[in-house]
Amino acid sequence: WTLPNGLSVVYVESLRAPLTSMRLAVRGGSSLGGDRDAGLASALAELLPEGTQSRGALELAEAAESAGGSVGAYATPDHTVVWAEGLAGKADELLGLLRETALSPAFPEAEVALRKENMLSELKLRRSEPSWLAGAALGRLLYGAHPYGVPGPTEASIGRIEREALLRLHRKLFSPSG
Repeated sequence: WTLPNGLSVVYVESLRAPLTSMRLAVRGGSSLGGDRDAGLASALAELLPEGTQSRGALELAEAAESAGGSVGAYATPDHTVVWAEGLAGKADELLGLLRETALSPAFPEAEVALRKENMLSELKLRRSEPSWLAGAALGRLLYGAHPYGVPGPTEASIGRIEREALLRLHRKLFSPSG
């Protein structure tokens, strides 16, 4: 069904276990930005559960754990997904945590800096793996200048990841129409 604000909802019930799993997917993922902003959407997803306007990362994780679960986010090429999982009896609490994570991220400067540092380390490691190099070359060959052809972030695009850029992208992606 579709909510009055335009948000599409899909509900699937399974009574096999007393657990709930929620996903909020918005249009726009790791293929956004091309070469210039490669890595920005992935960094946004990684940083969403690292603190909100009202809770730090540890407080958020502890609240999810008290509901028997966890909260996180990830980026696919086409979507950014925020998720919450836990005990079905705590679904309202988990939905609140998912909402808070998706709609009021803090993007703390220290966490942004750490994410950039980690992305640079990950890039160095990837570039030493023959399978990654082959996949990057194949992507460029198959997709050319299309965003799918961008194998991932570069040192330059990682260097451009700043809190303000994350906030702008978040405002763009996280709306009911997305």
